[in-house]
Amino acid sequence: MANGSWRNATISSPCPICGKPDWCSVSVDGNLAACRRLKEGGQVKADANGSPYYLHWLSGTRSPASPPPPPQSECLSERADIDTLHAVYSALLARLQLSAAHNNNLHIRGLRDPEIDQLGYRTLTGPGRSRLAQELLDKFGDVVFQVPGFTIRERNGTRYVTLAGARGLLIPVRDIRGRIAALKIRRDESDGQRYSFLSSKRYGGPGPGAPVHVPLGVPSPASIVRLTEGDLKADIAFRRTGVPTISIPGVSSWRAGIEALKGLNAKVVRLAFDKDARNKAPVARMLAATAERLAAEGFTVEFERWPEEYKGIDDALAADAFVEILSGDSAQRAIAEIVAEGTSGESPQVEAKHRLADVLTKGQETLFRDREVLAYLAALAEEDPAEFACRRAQARTAGIRLRDLDTVIAPLRREIRSQKPPAVCGGAYRISAGRIVYLKPTMQGVVEVPLSNFWACISDTVILDDGVSKSAAFGIEGGLVDGRPLPRVTVNASEFPRMDWLTSAWQGRAVVFAGQGARDHLRCAIELLSTERIERTEFLHTGWREIGGAWAYLHAGGAIGSDGPIETVTVTLPSSLAGFQLPAPPIERKLTEAVRASLRLLDLAPPRIMFPLLASAYRAVLGACDFSIHVSGPSGVFKTETTALIQQHFGRGLDARHLPGSWSSTANALEVQAFLAKDA
Repeated sequence: MANGSWRNATISSPCPICGKPDWCSVSVDGNLAACRRLKEGGQVKADANGSPYYLHWLSGTRSPASPPPPPQSECLSERADIDTLHAVYSALLARLQLSAAHNNNLHIRGLRDPEIDQLGYRTLTGPGRSRLAQELLDKFGDVVFQVPGFTIRERNGTRYVTLAGARGLLIPVRDIRGRIAALKIRRDESDGQRYSFLSSKRYGGPGPGAPVHVPLGVPSPASIVRLTEGDLKADIAFRRTGVPTISIPGVSSWRAGIEALKGLNAKVVRLAFDKDARNKAPVARMLAATAERLAAEGFTVEFERWPEEYKGIDDALAADAFVEILSGDSAQRAIAEIVAEGTSGESPQVEAKHRLADVLTKGQETLFRDREVLAYLAALAEEDPAEFACRRAQARTAGIRLRDLDTVIAPLRREIRSQKPPAVCGGAYRISAGRIVYLKPTMQGVVEVPLSNFWACISDTVILDDGVSKSAAFGIEGGLVDGRPLPRVTVNASEFPRMDWLTSAWQGRAVVFAGQGARDHLRCAIELLSTERIERTEFLHTGWREIGGAWAYLHAGGAIGSDGPIETVTVTLPSSLAGFQLPAPPIERKLTEAVRASLRLLDLAPPRIMFPLLASAYRAVLGACDFSIHVSGPSGVFKTETTALIQQHFGRGLDARHLPGSWSSTANALEVQAFLAKDA
């Protein structure tokens, strides 16, 4: 048979397949068996040479195909327990590698290779995610859909499981017992947000919450504990200083940090937050609130200070800068100075935002006499309807009559609208109150005509390069008028003008309003309002390409140049070729071991078989050739397994169960694969 995993066996009587008293030759794979005798419920077929063979199903029926992943249900949107999270995330990290670029970055930050391996950092790339997710689904079952990051997508009517999240460095977020509660991503391409969690929330699955990170090896009890923001920062600070360090997912998350500190039996808490507090009023205010609450909980508060040219404690430690430890009154004065500096440039509206809760507790008369708070609410009503709705609910809870509130701020809202410029960068279009509007000239002046119940813009243009031709696709982001974000979608540039993609991409939530020309206006508006789009190239094939004046070899995980992996190159291959993913090039001893391991394949079979096979792997990367290798032989001689070992020179995932083609592949499909698998 073609499947190299089947095995031949001589069986003594009676045969378990046909029940005859003498032996027969049987090949078994799961529920499927082939026997020399045809039994009721079986089937006779002929091979390529015309010889008959027989199929039997042990249960009497065909084994059904693997079912598609189940739809995401409400029960699966709940986050799994910590032990399940740890087991699934550990298995995921074990299947990933760390890129050379990320490894070098961690070295620069002061971590050594043994520490990097122990902490479990890995690289999350784009290709191959569906295969990884399917392996873990097979291993753990449907519970993986309760693990943030796992989600179900649909393509061409077929559902499949995959992993969400941006490309980047995966950082395990651990609890006090060292279990992985979440995975944080340090993005390779930052659009202002450098860190994010691996999460399924935007696809209807569970989110990671806001876990506190306790680095691996932090002892318990620990009398002195450093409190910082940033999981990688905490790992580095603990390893460099030996001071137990925990991180919270934001300065505003100090409440969860207090619980972790109590779990460690800490007595002294040493604050080590970034310099953001000196120029960001909310951060400064939360720093003061954290210090105040820690003191109220009975902790002794200390404060770490380092030269201002270094943003965080990790930067200062990497530069061997002096870190001063302040305690008592000195710590309180340092925090007060930072708060004063951070809040000095606040506008009246920002101050009003922070006073609102206090004003509401004093009643309706106090609210209506506070001009600055009313101006803040009027501005929210015009510019952020979703946030204004939250503030109205807050006012109603405090006993404020909403009809009176709307009446009071109505003149302020009219004043804000009158001061708006007639147009923004979109020419005759603008984004107003969370939707796209057309600025229509009338006898009474310019009137806003809503075109949709959403806003959208082109965030990036992707040039798709298959080695012969190029096409373009747009990455589109947006949000609904009520403030809910719309998932990022990719639309071929040729399909964009018709706007038919809206319904399928956003499942009918994004609506184009009725009216002659509304759809065409909307298309024009999105293009004109997309002034900050980024252009990048996405390669659709493997093999050699000249990039930036230098040659690089493309594979599913990116590109490898003369100096190692090139992190800025993106390669997207079809799922059948996702296994063509190379590791970072080995060096020194590991390179020698790799070459010797490759040459040991020559011992598997006679030279007339193994020499051409192994030579074909090395010949493939040297350029075009006009021949190919075909492996022929009877069933059970390990043709598939041997072929897979040769194929694994181009990706460790290309084993006998995950080869790019099969006997069911059509000629057209094989031709496309051969075209895209260039120099492989």
